[in-house]
Amino acid sequence: MNLHRLVSFGHASAKSGQYEDHIWRERKRVGTRKSNFTIAPNSTAAPTLLTEWNTNRSVTFDSVTFVRDPFPLATGYNFSFDQRTRVTLFAFGLELMPGEDISVVTAQAEDVEHRIYPLKVEYVGKVPGFDWLTQVNIRLPDDFLSAGDVLVSVSLRGAVSNKAVIGIR
Repeated sequence: MNLHRLVSFGHASAKSGQYEDHIWRERKRVGTRKSNFTIAPNSTAAPTLLTEWNTNRSVTFDSVTFVRDPFPLATGYNFSFDQRTRVTLFAFGLELMPGEDISVVTAQAEDVEHRIYPLKVEYVGKVPGFDWLTQVNIRLPDDFLSAGDVLVSVSLRGAVSNKAVIGIR
C-alpha cells in the first residue's frame, strides 16, 4: 500500500499582508496557496499607561525639556504662547484605526479630593523605533486647585486605561 503524505508549510509577511502556504508531497512542492490578510488593532481594548517598575508612577516627561515630574503648571520653556506645561505620557495598546484622528483619545486627571480635570490631548503618535509604544502629549489644565500627585488616565473610544501618578508643583 502506497501512502502519499501531504505536508503544508506556510509563512506570513506583515509588510506585504500576505500569507503563503506551500503544499508538499514526498519532498516535492506540488502547489502554493496565497491569501491576503490585514492586522487590525483591537478596537475595544483599553490602553495601558507605562509606569515605573513596581509602582503606579507614570513614565512621563515634559514634552519640551524631557524633565521628569513634578511639573509646574506654567513654564517659559515651551513652544506655545499660553505658557502651559505639556507632558508626554507613554502607552501601549493605544492604536488609532485607519482614518481616525486624535479626537478618539481623551485624558483626565484626578486630584486627592477626587476632582476630575479633563486634559487636552494635543498629539498621539507612535514612538519611532518602538511600534508597540504610543506617545500622548497632554496640556496641563489652568484650573488645578492644588499641587501634589494626581492620577492620570487616557481613554481610547471610551475604553479607560489604568490610572498613573504624576506630580504637580
